[in-house]
Amino acid sequence: MRAFFRLFYLDTSDPELMRAQFSSFQGHIPLLYVILVCNTVAITVTSFNAAALVKTLLAPIAISSIAMSRAIWWLRQGDTQKFSDAELARHLWRTCLLAVIMTLTFNAWVIWVYQDAGAYARSNLTFFLALSQVSTVFCLMTLRAAAMRVSVVSTIAFALYFSWVEGGQLLPQSLVLCCVCIGMAVVTHSFNRSFSEVVQSRRTLHIRQLQTEKLSEENRRIAFSDPLSGLPNRRELLARLDRLEQRQGLLANSLAIVFIDLDGFKTVNDEHGHHAGDELIRTVCQRLREQCPDNAILARVGGR
Repeated sequence: MRAFFRLFYLDTSDPELMRAQFSSFQGHIPLLYVILVCNTVAITVTSFNAAALVKTLLAPIAISSIAMSRAIWWLRQGDTQKFSDAELARHLWRTCLLAVIMTLTFNAWVIWVYQDAGAYARSNLTFFLALSQVSTVFCLMTLRAAAMRVSVVSTIAFALYFSWVEGGQLLPQSLVLCCVCIGMAVVTHSFNRSFSEVVQSRRTLHIRQLQTEKLSEENRRIAFSDPLSGLPNRRELLARLDRLEQRQGLLANSLAIVFIDLDGFKTVNDEHGHHAGDELIRTVCQRLREQCPDNAILARVGGR
């Protein structure tokens, strides 16, 4: 039972998954509302009654206006990076809530119109109602909580009303719709799990890529720098000199190379140990670095 109720739970613990869901909604939700508006217009055309303008004209105009405003809102959102994790969670939670509210509103309006409609109009109403339910669920599939809630709410509303109206003549259709609901729930759960796995795989790949780049940069640093002083080593110095030589427009006599040697360094190592010699090298390098101009290159060519 706990696993069943978990299907309707909105999990906001994974920020990257939320961003992927929000990005997918930027293309799916406007399409969903366009389909809803088209179905509303079709029902209005087939069921229009001048004697019941509130039911057959004003109500569908209100539903279509809300749907189009929400579609425009989603189209204007742009990059998800401008939202914080808390804002994304709030938007997704609101999407789940509005999806259920819009589903109940549309179903209630269709049932309201159905009561006074003729036989032809009633067949159209049941068709467009089922079509709206299926399209809504599939457009919300990347967010399992919203899709499952809409699927269950719309199916229950449809089944409860059409199983007893007209003496139970539409009971077979209600049962078929319940079977369709179960099938959509299974497909939605499977698709959502695959969607989450794709996001997780992409995140793992990105982490490994960053680790590879970091390792590559570390290897390059080790290969082209002196481990004792941290200065560029002989290989890096020669590479920079080659680049300077190939530079266009380099003025003659604009490059100077100065070698500095420490006399008596072997005596320091012999009398005070290699630790003292290493500290001497680091100190000298630090003082030379402080005196070098910005366009100068300080390197240690005597190290490994």
